[in-house]
Amino acid sequence: MDRKRYNEYKEILNNTVLPQPISKEEQQKITQPLEDWVNNNTPAKLFKFRACNENNIQAFLNHQIWFATASRMNDDFDSLLFCDNNRISRELNEQFDHDGNLKIYNFLKADGEIPELFINLLGESAIKKAKDNIKKFTDEELHQSSIALKQYLEKGFNDQYPFVSEIEQKTIKFSSFSEDINSPLMWGHYAENSTGFALAYDFRNGKYNDCPTCPKLGISCFSPKIHRLLPVVYSDNMLDSTDYARYLMQDAITRNYLQNLNIEPNLCNEILNTVACKDVFMHTKILFQKSTAWAEEKEWRMTVSYNSPLYPTDQVANVSKKPCALYLGRRINKSNELILRHIAYKQHIPVFKMGIDKTSQKFEFKPVRVSNSKKDLLL
Repeated sequence: MDRKRYNEYKEILNNTVLPQPISKEEQQKITQPLEDWVNNNTPAKLFKFRACNENNIQAFLNHQIWFATASRMNDDFDSLLFCDNNRISRELNEQFDHDGNLKIYNFLKADGEIPELFINLLGESAIKKAKDNIKKFTDEELHQSSIALKQYLEKGFNDQYPFVSEIEQKTIKFSSFSEDINSPLMWGHYAENSTGFALAYDFRNGKYNDCPTCPKLGISCFSPKIHRLLPVVYSDNMLDSTDYARYLMQDAITRNYLQNLNIEPNLCNEILNTVACKDVFMHTKILFQKSTAWAEEKEWRMTVSYNSPLYPTDQVANVSKKPCALYLGRRINKSNELILRHIAYKQHIPVFKMGIDKTSQKFEFKPVRVSNSKKDLLL
């Protein structure tokens, strides 16, 4: 991808913000520029590099693309949330006066404007109920309540942070592809030193899978997969996801707080719905950002989601999608080559083999189309 298109995409991605609450219509309107960019710039082929093992060959045979969580990837920083805990601590301390009293109590007594932090944290319903009860307490009772609440919130944030910082790594599933079939780096890292293979896929026009025509749909699979395909943004620093991480922690703390009060589920959900997120699209931005150390991979990622209670805990998933070409590593052994070529012959897809162009000074491979007729396979 050239620098102009890359910068255009990066700007669109960073400017896509989805605040809660938001309607489906408004969400579609906000994300439309990003979808338009993808529709106009998806390469004719994206490549998935594979080692020659039973699972990968079987996936090729069955038209399967497999997805896994970031926790299973080779980058420790993949989809890891960055949260400025010092900033959160400062903002929390600002809600208490020099005597340790919660400032919100004064607002509640005087029917004043409630700080946004507590609206997001406790929800409007809980605050309304608190207004009715606040005048029943003495100043000393409110002081002790302030101390207890601060300790509860500080402990809550400290307890939740390790879990929240890695939550994206353990839930969102994606599959990786590269723009560059000629890269020695990709063949070396992901195709076992060119002894493996690569499959090319055509995802243009949003054709991400074969779900509409899959024979399993409605029989053993009742949840068509939903996808998002985007290129990775490479950066020297992690994306600041403090607001998003704080929202996740606030949601968990509020949920625990309400459960301790034994509030009925309907009211609990009503209160939780008022814990708003400034940008729910942040989890997508985090997933599609990596260190510049990985920039040579020229990676595109496809996410997968489906309507199942098992989605949050599933570590892998797969969809049906036929590749449009097979590329063989230049060092692949003869038996693996023959197996893969037989599959390609059955699927009516072209076969290429990577080689080194000894007339060129460039550090890149060159694919050469190979004949793959029935006669060739018998030799």
